Amino acid sequence: MLRALMMVLIACVTFAVLTGAVLLYAPLSIVTRSLDLPPQVEAVYGTLLKGRADLAGGYVLSWDNAPSLAPWPGLGGALLLEGEDTRLTGDLRAFPTEMGVQKLDGRAGPGLATLIPGAYECAMSARISGVTLLWSGNAAQALGAVTLPAGECRRAARVVSVPTLNLELATRGSDAVAVLTDGDATRLASATVTGEMRAEVRVEPALARFVPALPKGGPITLQYQF
Repeated sequence: MLRALMMVLIACVTFAVLTGAVLLYAPLSIVTRSLDLPPQVEAVYGTLLKGRADLAGGYVLSWDNAPSLAPWPGLGGALLLEGEDTRLTGDLRAFPTEMGVQKLDGRAGPGLATLIPGAYECAMSARISGVTLLWSGNAAQALGAVTLPAGECRRAARVVSVPTLNLELATRGSDAVAVLTDGDATRLASATVTGEMRAEVRVEPALARFVPALPKGGPITLQYQF
């Protein structure tokens, strides 16, 4: 009986390893053939280990990963997002107990907004410094900062003057926290992603000064599970 169970276990492990190897080394054009990719993704090349995705607006996302067995079978490596106004580098983590990016640095140009439906078009480039966004076990982790200089943003006929914006990311216990302030350190909004997979967002009245669609009478608090 024990021998039979061991044979079944070995067969299952072997099947899982072979399946994982096929996925890692198979051409992405085959792996994604039955998937509905976002419209922003125009084409994919290579494999999960090393390849690239051509995005709308002339942006290219490339990766160079290596399989790993620590802490669990998965992969990790380098990410690079490039375009005429953008260059971002970082590290990918993709494991059963850990998923996300680390050490994201560089410049995000205004053209990236064209990849987000309904987003404002801005003339400024954001500076990303040491950003980490990870889901690890039962905890959310965040670190780093994003800075956007003052300038103008528009959507359709509406033009909005935006002050300097600073987004600070931090980890508190098992929660990831983001705080948005202006150049005078006035808090505009904050968000928390908890280890229980719940998001809590608070929008302050000060944000309504340059986002006309927001109410000016008091803070808005939103909570949702994901």
